[in-house]
Formats: sequence, structure tokens, C-alpha cells
Amino acid sequence: MRARTPKRVKQEIEYARMCKEMDAEAKAEGRYVCFFCSEPIRGKADHHHLMGREGASLTRKEDVVLAHHNHHIEYHDISVRKQSWRDIFLENLRVKDLRLYFKEREKENK
Repeated sequence: MRARTPKRVKQEIEYARMCKEMDAEAKAEGRYVCFFCSEPIRGKADHHHLMGREGASLTRKEDVVLAHHNHHIEYHDISVRKQSWRDIFLENLRVKDLRLYFKEREKENK
């Protein structure tokens, strides 16, 4: 396992703070819902990184969405095409970032 750099350790501390802040804001504003299925999240949310976890994308709120744990795992392990939440996810992605929406659609065509 590669050692984490001091810069990465600092980013991870900032990331944990950002996640807590993001969760609190979403709960307070009634937006504590899963990005994949649009259903309310009960308990702890996963944080899905739309743009990856490298560099500034790790801690930029606009690059992170809330998710049910099982949907987050399914997204990474199973084709989106096979998911019951596919259409909702694609619509949420289209609204959030058209470029990522088209990138996701391209994956389906392969």
C-alpha cells in the first residue's frame, strides 16, 4: 500500500469535514435523498464523487452527491443499464452535468 502524502492527509481531513457539513445542510434543507433513486436516505449516506477522488475533486461539494450505500456499491460493481434506478439516475445526472450525462450514456453503448 502506498503511503499517503501529508497533502493527501490534509485533503482527507477536509473531505471528512465537508461530508459532515454537506449532510447537515441536506438534512436541514430537506434534500437528504439518494442521487441514484431520489428516495430519502435514512441513516448514514454514502458520498459519490462524480468527477473522481483526485485533487480538488475530493473536497468540492459540487462534485459530490449523496447516495444510499447499496446503490453506490451497485453503481461501481454492476452496469447502470441493469439497475431499477437507471432512469432516475440519468435524469439527475443530466440536470447536474450534461457532459457527465453523455459520458454515462456512451458507456451504455459499448
